[in-house]
Amino acid sequence: MVEGIRTWLSRAFGLDLRSLALTRVSYGLLILCDLLVRATNLEAHYTNQGVFPLDVYNSVGLPFNVSLHALNGSLAYQGILFFLNALAAGALVVGWRTRWATALCWLFMLSLHNRNFLLLNGGDTWMRIMLFWAIFLPWGERWSLDAGSQTHAENDEVYSAATAGFVTQVFLVYWMAGLFKTGEAWWSEGSAVHLTMALAEWNGDLAYYLLFFPNLMKFLTFLILAFELIGPFLFFSPFFSGPLRTVAVLGFMGFHVGLAIFIEIGLFPFVGLFTVAALLPGWAWEAGWMRRLAIQLDRFWQLAGVRRTVSHRRVSRTLPTSLNLCLLTVTLYVLYWSLGTWREELGPSPEIQVPGLLLRIDQYWGLFAPEPPRVHSWFVAEGVLADGRRVDLIRDGAPLDWSCPISSSIYKNQRWKRFYVGEASEAGGFTREPHIRYLFRRWTPLFPDLVSIELYRMSQPSLLNHLDAEPSRFSLLKMRRDEL
Repeated sequence: MVEGIRTWLSRAFGLDLRSLALTRVSYGLLILCDLLVRATNLEAHYTNQGVFPLDVYNSVGLPFNVSLHALNGSLAYQGILFFLNALAAGALVVGWRTRWATALCWLFMLSLHNRNFLLLNGGDTWMRIMLFWAIFLPWGERWSLDAGSQTHAENDEVYSAATAGFVTQVFLVYWMAGLFKTGEAWWSEGSAVHLTMALAEWNGDLAYYLLFFPNLMKFLTFLILAFELIGPFLFFSPFFSGPLRTVAVLGFMGFHVGLAIFIEIGLFPFVGLFTVAALLPGWAWEAGWMRRLAIQLDRFWQLAGVRRTVSHRRVSRTLPTSLNLCLLTVTLYVLYWSLGTWREELGPSPEIQVPGLLLRIDQYWGLFAPEPPRVHSWFVAEGVLADGRRVDLIRDGAPLDWSCPISSSIYKNQRWKRFYVGEASEAGGFTREPHIRYLFRRWTPLFPDLVSIELYRMSQPSLLNHLDAEPSRFSLLKMRRDEL
């Protein structure tokens, strides 16, 4: 009996080194891509010349926001931190000093997220939390410079409090997302996917093609809800554990591919795709082309002639008992926190939340819950010129157009879209004035006669309700040049 429970625990909460290596490389590449996108707006989002200067950041009073990026507001300083972050991500890709590279990537990510939290979405939260768990995982034991060309062990399965925490976190993301979906659009109408595809705030250019298939969208609505509520339990099946866990992983990977194709929600689909891949069991790697892929990757490192000559580079598969106990405590803490997001009275008190805020393992997984919005939202930055002309500074100075955009492609990237959403909220209102000041600096060289700028949040009922309804305008802030 006891041996059976131990076997089940190792299968349910264990991870395969090959799957971990695949996720490690993917995470490193994703961090590099994200840094590249963020770097295109380095001055705007992270310096004193941008939309969130340090004097405003410090005045907000965020006691748990520890950030290296908030120590200096110059462009050169931010560029150095981005460069060092990229080096750490590169080390993660090739698996050099993997545990240190992982810890540095997590530290830089925590710092970056704390510096301008208005840019973040669920994908950022998810990757930051998974990197915390990965610090304690031996995901540098395969296909890495740390592993080199040494002969690997016959058993690729690892099991510890860190793997248990990693798997539990993945479970919570999906299952909590399902629990939060309580609206009629998910349970009775079956219109949630339709609502999402029709929302210009989220949809991509391909989303409208799905609108021609209403029955398919209704089926997908119920399928997503059912899979989020039931699918995560397949990770822990005591019977046919390999096949059922593989089915669950592939199902969620397909779900994330669909998200990436049809809606634009930043990193979330890619983080989900790469994270759940870490749960692929050894059973999947022993079948067909997956086995051949693993063999080819092993041969690559052998042919590269890499030799592991420094023994301490190898990451131990086992953790000290004291560390296992600490990580088990963190896992229970995360469960407690998640319970509080579902039922506030069951969650931790403000004092008990402090460790979670410091480590940034705070989380909420109510994506499109209780149901997708039934109102479009978008943003306009009206610039008035001396001759009376009006331009939209969000749409690169194009003539002002109040109509609803056909997709979220009007924004330069998802970071800007998230900033506008955060800025429009009460909690993000402190950035409105520095934002307008930034817009004056940004656009005065092109429009020397720019007189005033006014930020608007626009809204309009979704396509499912009133196609011809006039959009409403909510002014966030207006400033004239002589007020600067």
